[in-house]
Amino acid sequence: MWEDAGKHAVAFRRGAVHVVANLGTKPLDLPADATVIVASQPFEGTELPIDTAVWYTTA
Repeated sequence: MWEDAGKHAVAFRRGAVHVVANLGTKPLDLPADATVIVASQPFEGTELPIDTAVWYTTA
């Protein structure tokens, strides 16, 4: 199912897993309760860096 993550991101969900790719020029906020499964590059916190994709679940 496609999700709205803003005009500079692509996002969808399959079951409990969310996938977001940040294609913009600014970091994107992930939910505070996001548990990252895998990311295309390392990052800390809940701001998804530019040019980064993440797979996560929420509590």
